[in-house]
Amino acid sequence: MKNPMRLTGGMSIIPSQEELIDNILSSQLEKSQARLILLIDTSGQVISFHGERGSIDLVALGALTASDLAASEEIARLTNQYQANQMVIRQGSKMNTIVYDVNHNMILLYIVPATVPLGWVCYLVRESSTQIKEALAKIQNNSDVKLLDLKENNLNELINNALDQVWKD
Repeated sequence: MKNPMRLTGGMSIIPSQEELIDNILSSQLEKSQARLILLIDTSGQVISFHGERGSIDLVALGALTASDLAASEEIARLTNQYQANQMVIRQGSKMNTIVYDVNHNMILLYIVPATVPLGWVCYLVRESSTQIKEALAKIQNNSDVKLLDLKENNLNELINNALDQVWKD
């Protein structure tokens, strides 16, 4: 069985969640006519991508996208304009880029032709975000795997095991 994907923010995505995310993004790629859809965590770690990669360095793109959203959010805070679910839109003559804060843990990047109506793409980005959050919550609520059971007062053992696992990876 495939191991969970560990994100730098402390979150893990199990294989069934990863599959759901891939299905959501694949469907959205067709609906939006996007050239590329990228899902990353807030540090820029790539979770999933769909579309035309070409010669794009996904690691660099992920890092730059995460820092772009972080800078935009800080600008919004400094100007007292910060709101949840921030979206950054960069319009161009040929392509538009949309960066969206999914849940303070994940970021969506859509690169779409300028011929696709921007309102439609913004709607689809928000729809993707909602579907991803619902998919992750549904699996987490229905999972038979105990992620953390504090009723047994074994927190010390859990922490030691987690630290041991860090050194093994």
